[in-house]
Amino acid sequence: MQRDGAGTRAWWDRMEAKKPTRHDADYWLARSAFCWSEQRLEEAWESWEKGNALVNELPRVGVYETDRDNFALLRRELESARAVAVLTKA
Repeated sequence: MQRDGAGTRAWWDRMEAKKPTRHDADYWLARSAFCWSEQRLEEAWESWEKGNALVNELPRVGVYETDRDNFALLRRELESARAVAVLTKA
C-alpha cells in the first residue's frame, strides 16, 4: 500500500469540512486509514474497532462482504505497522 500523508490530510480535511453526521462503517474505515497514514496507530486501531463492529452487524451479502474484506486488509496493514513500531522501540 502506498501512503501519501499530505494527500490524505488534504482529503480528510475536505471531508471533515462537510461536517458529516453519519459515522457508519465506511466513515470509520476511512478514519482508520487516515490515522494509519499519519502513523497515529492507537487512533487508527480505535477507529478500526468501531467500524469493524458496525460492519460485522450487517447482513452477510454482497457489498457488505466487500466492506468486511476492506476491514481485513486494513487490519493487516495496522498489524504490520504495530510490529514495526515494536521492533523500532526495542
